Amino acid sequence: MDLSRQREHSTAELADLFGVARSIVYRALERDRARGHTNGHRTAAISVGVSS
Repeated sequence: MDLSRQREHSTAELADLFGVARSIVYRALERDRARGHTNGHRTAAISVGVSS
């Protein structure tokens, strides 16, 4: 899922959408940046797993 890369949602909106803390979203973005997944802005494709 690349909602952040499409710049349709802010970090706070993504956190609310997935029901996680913003720090989780920032960590996922940083992990993808480290892998080279970036479009030149503070956005990247992220995946957030939710366990039940």
